[in-house]
Amino acid sequence: MTKNIDLIIYAVAGLVIVLAISEIIRSVLKKREENYQIFINRWKGLIILAKKKSQWNQLVIEADKLLDDVLKYKHYKGKHLADKIVSAQRQFKNNDQIWSCHKLANRIQQEGYVLNDKKQLLDVINSYREAFTDLGVFKIDNKAANEK
Repeated sequence: MTKNIDLIIYAVAGLVIVLAISEIIRSVLKKREENYQIFINRWKGLIILAKKKSQWNQLVIEADKLLDDVLKYKHYKGKHLADKIVSAQRQFKNNDQIWSCHKLANRIQQEGYVLNDKKQLLDVINSYREAFTDLGVFKIDNKAANEK
C-alpha cells in the first residue's frame, strides 16, 4: 500500500514538473515570437520607404540597424555590426550579400552616397530579407518578408 502511495506521489510530482517545464518553454517561445513580431513590424515600415526614391538611403541605413538589433537579440558577439556579421556568418546563405549591404549603408552614412538605382535597392531589400530569414526572424511563408 505504501509503495502505491509513493508511486502516485512520484507520478504526480513528475507530472507537475513536466507541466512546469512545458509552461516555461511556452512562455519563452511566446516572448521570442513577440520580439520577432517587433522586428517584422519594423521591416514592414522600412519597405514603405521603398516607394519614395528620396527615402531609399534611409531604408538601407534602417535595414542595417535592424540587422544589428536582430544580431544583438540573438546574442552574436561584437562591438560593431561588422563584428556581429563575422560572428553570424555561418548562418547566412550568402554572406557576401550582407557585407555588400552593410558597406553600402556605411557609404551612405560616411560618404553621403545617394542610392539612385532601383535594381540595387531591390537587391539590398532581397539580401536583408534573406538574412532575416536565415536568422529565423522571417519564416519562409511570412507575408511580411515578401512585401515589396
